[in-house]
Amino acid sequence: MKTAIITGASKGIGAAIAKRLNELNYNLVLNYRSNTALMEELIESFTVKERKNIIVKCDV
Repeated sequence: MKTAIITGASKGIGAAIAKRLNELNYNLVLNYRSNTALMEELIESFTVKERKNIIVKCDV
């Protein structure tokens, strides 16, 4: 199984990439800076929920 690290994952292009890679069964390491609510919405939208994804809140 492949793993991807996505910075800026809570919105925009980062969120779109995260959703697509989730559909393709990637393990994900998701970074976001400040908006926890958006990150929670993203995680809830994932179609494949069996995997453990790593969520990191930090300013890169």
